[in-house]
Amino acid sequence: MKYTPEAIHQALVERKAAVIGECIFLKVTGEVIGEYACSQYTSPQYDYPPPHSGSSRSFIVDDEGSPLALPEPLPITSPLAEVISISSAANVPAGSNAGRIARAVSNPLFHALQALRIEGIPTPWLDDIIFGAICGGPGIINGNLSVAYADVKKLLSLPEISVRMAAEYLLNHDHEPMSTRQLQRVVKAARFALRGVALHLERHPRILDSIGMMIDFDPLWPTASASADAIDAPLKPDADRRLQALEMRSQGIPIKETARRLGASKNTIKRWEQEALAA
Repeated sequence: MKYTPEAIHQALVERKAAVIGECIFLKVTGEVIGEYACSQYTSPQYDYPPPHSGSSRSFIVDDEGSPLALPEPLPITSPLAEVISISSAANVPAGSNAGRIARAVSNPLFHALQALRIEGIPTPWLDDIIFGAICGGPGIINGNLSVAYADVKKLLSLPEISVRMAAEYLLNHDHEPMSTRQLQRVVKAARFALRGVALHLERHPRILDSIGMMIDFDPLWPTASASADAIDAPLKPDADRRLQALEMRSQGIPIKETARRLGASKNTIKRWEQEALAA
């Protein structure tokens, strides 16, 4: 019996036939009903056109972060002039002392922030502090944050917060070095956030206790004054405050009250006690 290609295809679809090698046979009777004819494929000859080398426009980023198109270079129709090398020392302008000295703020919290990240401890409060620092520092431009949250967070993980340090670690959205103006915005937000983080950690000592760290927050405050009802209104040198703190603690005065009277942080009082016990 001769089978048409349609009948063979229908038998394969209905699983009444099977294929072994190049032969198609019925499963019930074993009758060969067809055979595949294989031939070598030869691709047609086709000439592909060469790729078109179109010119693409180049852009640069100005100090405000806006893209500026560069003018397209004109084709060279005349021979190039001879290149004369000039010493680079002759092009260096004389140094100037004008302007403000670049500030560099030491970051004593970067070890703690790195430890919290390594230990996998959630820090939702850090997000609120950083966003608040951006809004209260460099501010919002055209309804958008003027600096990126990730850039501020990266600066908080460095031992120093300065424009020089930020220039080594931060890039703009085009993965190119940031402009000086944008770096200044990020540094300003990071300085705002640094004191916010310090205030939160000082008010929630259990966070530092969970990673076994102690931090002296006093250097972060530019001016420290006792409360209105403090015993000693002017601050005393650290040596005098330390002796008075140890004396007050030996009398059983709580750490919180001792810190309030002396205008110091509770972690500083604890550190003084530990140093006295270890001596």
